[in-house]
Amino acid sequence: MSNIVPLSKAFQASQVQLIQRMNPDCNATEFDQFLHVSAQLGLDPLRKQIYAFVFNKDKADRRRMSIVVGIDGFRSVAKRSGEYRPDNRAPRFTYDPAIANEATNPLGIVCAEVSVFQHSHGDWHEVTAVAYWDEFAPIVEGGKWTNGEDGRRFFKKDGTMQLDPNKENWCKMPRVMLAKCAEAQAIRRAWPEDLSAIYADEELDRAKTIDLTASEIAEKANVESRLAMIGGAEAILFDMGDGLERIPLGKAADMILERFRSMKHHEILQWKNANRVPLQEFWARNKTDALALKKELELIEQEAGKL
Repeated sequence: MSNIVPLSKAFQASQVQLIQRMNPDCNATEFDQFLHVSAQLGLDPLRKQIYAFVFNKDKADRRRMSIVVGIDGFRSVAKRSGEYRPDNRAPRFTYDPAIANEATNPLGIVCAEVSVFQHSHGDWHEVTAVAYWDEFAPIVEGGKWTNGEDGRRFFKKDGTMQLDPNKENWCKMPRVMLAKCAEAQAIRRAWPEDLSAIYADEELDRAKTIDLTASEIAEKANVESRLAMIGGAEAILFDMGDGLERIPLGKAADMILERFRSMKHHEILQWKNANRVPLQEFWARNKTDALALKKELELIEQEAGKL
């Protein structure tokens, strides 16, 4: 793997504090471990390339932290080794019409198989992994929220099973999600020294769903409802000078550039400094629009330098 900048040099103290706020369930030991792994893998927690999820937070004897990386992070780690080549074939799926169920497995998927190639001893070697639907799909018991006799709301299960409605991608693109699980397993098998204890988001979707308590599920539903009202998960929180504002990802560049028209050069540069982290996230999630904004900021910096 190529040389990696130690996290202590890559981030300022204030940024480390922000990373800690982004991973609030970690205790001090877990957070130190998380920072160490992030540095070793060369992945940026501020861009959500890597984050920590703590299982059984309230049960000391069963408490466990898992480090989670997006599939692009897995590919980046493998690519840096200089020994990685992706497969030129699409993922292979096995179907069984007999198990197709609109609520739990709409396409009747049994499993997905994905390969990667690793260069070793002068030749390329295929490494294959298989992910099974019944092991990874986040399936939960259905029901509805209702009011109890004491006025408190509680979730009343009805005995039916369904894909977790909070995991929309498993409902919308089940093949993509299961294929990511298989690909992560294949890359981990090929590079176990780097990724032996690292998991892809999709691999932990089922476990995270099971681990949530009833109160956490209720709060998660409330948070997602609020997010939907202010732009949803596909939005970024910017400091626009007169308060924090969640701006939809696809409209961010246009809205920010429009705001720049009423600002002076020094105010724009102050805005850029105050929004370093959101701008990094914007670059990670929408490079095309972020590039247009970056060019405008560079032009403003040049003009400010001439004044």
